[in-house]
Amino acid sequence: MKKCLLFALMIVTVAAPAADTVWTFANPADRLAATAGPGALTYYDPSGDGWGPTLTTFGTASELGLPAMTGGDASVMRFPTCTAQQGYVVAHTGTPNGAYGDTDGLTSNYTVILDILYPPANDGVWRALWQTDLTNSQDAEFYVRDVPSGGIGINGNYQGRIKPNTWHRIAIVVRAAPGEGYFQRFIDGQFVGGYGSTGSAVDVRWAAGPELLFFTDDGAETAGGYLSSLRVVDRAMTMEEIKNLGGAHASGAAVAGPAAPAYDIAMPRLARAIGHRGGAFGVAPDNTLASVQRAMDDGIPVIEIDTRLSADGVPILLHDYTVDRTTDGTGEAAGMTVEALKLLDAGSWFDPSFAGQRIPTVEEVMTLAKGKLILYFDLKVPGQIAGIQAAATATGFSLNDCWFWVYDDPAEAAAIRAAVPDAAIVWGDPPVDWASDPGYFAGLRDLGVRVFDIASYYGTADADFTLAAKEAGFLVSCYTVLDPPTMVSNAAAGVDFMETDYGHILQSLQPPQTTKASRPFPADGATDVPTTLTCTWVPGLQATAHRLYFGTTSPGTLVGDQSHDLFPRTALAPGTTYYWRVVEVTPAGTVTGDVWRFTTPAPTGLAEVREWTFDGGTLSATLGAGIMSYAGPGTESLTGFGTTDGVDVPHIGGQPAGYMAVPAFSDKSDGYWLTFPDLAPNGGGSFVNQYTVVLDVLVPGGLNWLPFFQTAPTNPVNNDADFYLNPNGSLGIGDLGYSPAGLFQTGQWHRIAFAADLGAGAVDIYLDGAPVRQRRGGSLRDGRFSLPSNVQAGPDLLLFNENYGDGTNYTLDLRVAGVSFVSKAMTSAEILALGSPQAAGIFVGAPPEALPSLTITYSPPNVLLTWAAQPSVRLQKSASLATGSWADVPGTEATGSFTDPLAPGQSRFYRLARP
Repeated sequence: MKKCLLFALMIVTVAAPAADTVWTFANPADRLAATAGPGALTYYDPSGDGWGPTLTTFGTASELGLPAMTGGDASVMRFPTCTAQQGYVVAHTGTPNGAYGDTDGLTSNYTVILDILYPPANDGVWRALWQTDLTNSQDAEFYVRDVPSGGIGINGNYQGRIKPNTWHRIAIVVRAAPGEGYFQRFIDGQFVGGYGSTGSAVDVRWAAGPELLFFTDDGAETAGGYLSSLRVVDRAMTMEEIKNLGGAHASGAAVAGPAAPAYDIAMPRLARAIGHRGGAFGVAPDNTLASVQRAMDDGIPVIEIDTRLSADGVPILLHDYTVDRTTDGTGEAAGMTVEALKLLDAGSWFDPSFAGQRIPTVEEVMTLAKGKLILYFDLKVPGQIAGIQAAATATGFSLNDCWFWVYDDPAEAAAIRAAVPDAAIVWGDPPVDWASDPGYFAGLRDLGVRVFDIASYYGTADADFTLAAKEAGFLVSCYTVLDPPTMVSNAAAGVDFMETDYGHILQSLQPPQTTKASRPFPADGATDVPTTLTCTWVPGLQATAHRLYFGTTSPGTLVGDQSHDLFPRTALAPGTTYYWRVVEVTPAGTVTGDVWRFTTPAPTGLAEVREWTFDGGTLSATLGAGIMSYAGPGTESLTGFGTTDGVDVPHIGGQPAGYMAVPAFSDKSDGYWLTFPDLAPNGGGSFVNQYTVVLDVLVPGGLNWLPFFQTAPTNPVNNDADFYLNPNGSLGIGDLGYSPAGLFQTGQWHRIAFAADLGAGAVDIYLDGAPVRQRRGGSLRDGRFSLPSNVQAGPDLLLFNENYGDGTNYTLDLRVAGVSFVSKAMTSAEILALGSPQAAGIFVGAPPEALPSLTITYSPPNVLLTWAAQPSVRLQKSASLATGSWADVPGTEATGSFTDPLAPGQSRFYRLARP
């Protein structure tokens, strides 16, 4: 009897639930009355002072002087900056559902949509949106961030831009669950980021009771604005539904407004999607055939599936060890047969349209995915390889199209390779000392490792490790990437794949391919390119290898062939133009690419430098137009000044030096502000995106967390600093990565440099002139690490304090002998020239850069002069050696040669000079 395997994808359409309420504030008899739906909106007034009708006003957009909105002149509610005793209560009448529905009577899955505008005066401050705690005794669940045009989110994860004096439609979809909940954010129909599912739990805190509280929180981190419509729905609306609603509309949040905008960012190089939890977690129920089918429809090449064994030994798809979260059943899957598991509904929990989805077997997935997908097995329990082999035999699925995550267990890797000798093993994060182990990659290759999958979440993969792994012949993936900017930055960091809940979003950010190499980074013609960088490009179609040319003359000289699209360059000369080209090797022959060029920055001039050396025992600047001041009223009394004595405080280079004694601050208002009145925006943005901070510091006692600087100079609550000393002696920050541990030593002076070209996605960290950490990735322009400029009022940088918000003291007692700020990203050669701390200062007293040698040849009647060109070097000549007789030769600055006619009997003197 022939055995046949049958399956079906079941899509059931059901009516929308009744608890979908919209407010548009258009009823003159009762402005808070719902326009449609059963919900109610009232004032939050626990103190009973009647603030609501007094401080809340209503009118049309035109009457209130607001910008026009699509669809007409909308009715608008103006809400004030609310205290902790003020706000608005929504009784949504939603049905308890999801993970906390049966156990806690809470609405776990719901959607909130706001058509909202904030005035310019309230831009750049925290703005609470709503929270689930009706006692208002905790933070809100969602905010608009306290930076200009800040994003929306919570817990340090903010995405998108809410522009002042602009109508926006904010939509947030919540699925609260123990350990596995998540939310999705949209602005004007455009998906701006997910949060949760892995790495960060969206748990019972976000589940809604019968009421929600809007525009207030316990710390009064609120700001007034204008609301034209509010909508609350007791289900998690789909991404397609939100996208189709688009932007704000005068008729309310249930009416489609302007179409969702296209993304204005794109990945600089190819990086493929790995569909998380069955292929499309976030848009379909995880680990179901519907999710697998959605991944195939979206063109995703690899899907990650979580697999376990049923009680009768059949490999099935299920993430949790119980069926409670993702089905209508309860209990441990390992105690149920496949027959029993197949009785459970695995789709309705996600959305009623997926009712009837079942827990699939690996065999069913292989049947659906054969020849179309690579299956990446997250083996939740060991001992599955025999069942997976049996499924592959039954379906004809190639085991060459399988990857196996073994939780870095060599024994499990060996067991799989014993059964499937060519099995591709996936390995996790490298140890911190991977670079110092010459056998690291070879040892893993012997275990059968072919792919690294490293934790990234909301940050960027380590570009140094990615490059090293790819040069060693491995593929590199990162997980779990949930928002477009992080997709872009990880692509720039060199990964081949990204595991994501939103594969269709990642696919939309892919750069187009042509027959030849294209879209170079740095862009063709780019200037001020760092002297240490990794060049990337988009490979040509059908390319199997890449032939690289590089040099200072076009089209460059042959470097060699390689299999990947990362091309590291180090120690490039400043002020120099480089040319490069990629010739693609394809089965049909070679395809010659265009010649690209970029130019490195000119050497730093002292006019760009501000410096403090504290020799006078004050905060007065030693060099440049900068102002240092005490940030808090108590900072001055805590600060001391002195001169090194060679005993308690070591001399610098054997010489005495002035210093400032900085305590371990306990008050978040303390620290030192730096203000630069002449500091204009740079790096292609509205803020300062190119700069270098250099510090000469000594830590006399034990190590702890030490914040070097904070780019949000007001030090707002829940805001980390942007550059730290780690207790393990490393330097860096989570979003940029850390240097190796043990580099920074207590009891000795160190020179630390932080050089940033944020538009280029480049940040370099140095210790005593040596590079210790490099970040290369997507653009960081006008983001977290950007500084205010002279366009924004107030200080530009805060030194030696931060405001994590949990009350922990993350500061440290230290001595500071020098602080310098340079309004450009210094090159590695320039920082190397600064070297280690010197008693005189950082730039003050630094030896001048040596001039190049001048070669003079006489070929009658001409004198031929040549030298190594440098941007600030020019030729001078004189008829004598008398003081004041030297004159610049016009047109010779930044050149390298000059021809000077000289008549017989004449004499002339030549020299090179800088301004």
